[in-house]
Amino acid sequence: IQLVSKKAYVEYPYDMIRRFNENGLFYYDEVDQRVKSIVYKNEDYVPQIYNFRSQLDTVFFSQSDSLHVEGTFQLAAKFPSLVMPGEVGDWLVKIGYLTELKNADDKIQLRIFRIPTETKLEELIAQLKSFGFAILMYGD
Repeated sequence: IQLVSKKAYVEYPYDMIRRFNENGLFYYDEVDQRVKSIVYKNEDYVPQIYNFRSQLDTVFFSQSDSLHVEGTFQLAAKFPSLVMPGEVGDWLVKIGYLTELKNADDKIQLRIFRIPTETKLEELIAQLKSFGFAILMYGD
């Protein structure tokens, strides 16, 4: 399940992101110019944001839906602990790509999907390495 803004924004909507992030974790998708939440496992995890219901649509994914889109890149990385610095979390919200975070073996596993170009992929890899992530996999 994902919450998606009904309105598209030509420029990064700082105020909207700030307001939505008071109740959940949202990012700006540069490709379709919408504000989106992270993907939630089921309805129990979706934040209750009653005041924004007129501004958001709810998108339901089936088990067969893929987070990867053909013609784009994805990457996987691992952070060496379960505690991630705030600057990393801020950066993840602002990068504008669909992300998935999981706890695994006392580490944080990160996957980033729908990266549009190889240049963007290389930039993300360099930034993640500077934060201390080990890159596990990348490609299309």
